[in-house]
Parts: sequence; C-alpha cells; structure tokens
Amino acid sequence: MNIDHFITQGVSVNIQYKYKGVSVQSGVSYYGNYNSIFSGNTIKNDFFYSNDFNGKISYYFDSLQLKLNLFYKYTGTINNFYLDDSKQVQRSFIGDYHTFDFTVSKHLWDKKIFLSAGVKNIFDVRDVLMIGRVAGVSNPKEASSLSVLWGRSFFISLNFRL
Repeated sequence: MNIDHFITQGVSVNIQYKYKGVSVQSGVSYYGNYNSIFSGNTIKNDFFYSNDFNGKISYYFDSLQLKLNLFYKYTGTINNFYLDDSKQVQRSFIGDYHTFDFTVSKHLWDKKIFLSAGVKNIFDVRDVLMIGRVAGVSNPKEASSLSVLWGRSFFISLNFRL
C-alpha cells in the first residue's frame, strides 16, 4: 500500500563537559513520525513521538595513557498503526529498552599501537515487547517480541599506525 505523506520531525540536544581527565556527555532526542495512510474520519492520526537518552562518562589517566569509558542509552517506546486482516486500523508498539557498555583503551609504543577491550550490552538485552504488527518483522501475527540486539558481547581491538 502506498503512503501519500510520511513526515518526521524532532529535536535533539547534546551537551559535553570536560575537566582535566574527566569527560561527561549527555544527549536527549524527541522525535515523531506521521503516516497519512491512516488519516480518516474514524481515527485521529497525530504524530507518534518517541524519545532516546544517551550518556557517556570517560576518565583519562594521562600518566598511563589509559582511558575508561562508560556508555548508556535508553531507547523509548515506538508507536505506530497497522491494518489488520479485515483492513481495520490497529495500534502497535515496540517496547523500550536500556543498553550499557564499558571499554578500556590504551596507547602503546609511542602511540603507534592502540589497544581497546570491553563489554557491549552489559544488560544482555535481546528482545523487547512488541504489540501488533511491525513492518519488516517476519511472522508478525505470532510475534510478541522483537529481537533488537544479539546479547552481551566482549571485544578486543588492536590497531597499528606506522
């Protein structure tokens, strides 16, 4: 089905503060979308809004050339409409979730080698609640959750600069 009008709008604000070896960053986004396919007399079709929040705290140990980072992100509930099998407009949503990451990084050998290691998705988020049908999801009639991440993971990275 074709969509006559699809409009997005929103705002994002980010701030950062640095003092000596400490850096704190934070941001919030508030955005919405409008889909004209559901406009009509039987339903009031407004913008569906969602919000995100992110934060990062870093500490740099200058004498060790070592940096610690903590990352946090909140992804808000995403609302929408869909047409059921009898072409009735129904409301759907994807639930909210939180992610948290930690990394440690260090320069070696006169900054020619950069070593980084960490943990992503410490909260081990994999699936979130889903009500109704969501575009792009296989078997939407039977689904009650949506896979958003693959779970907790660990990493090590080694970069060389000549």
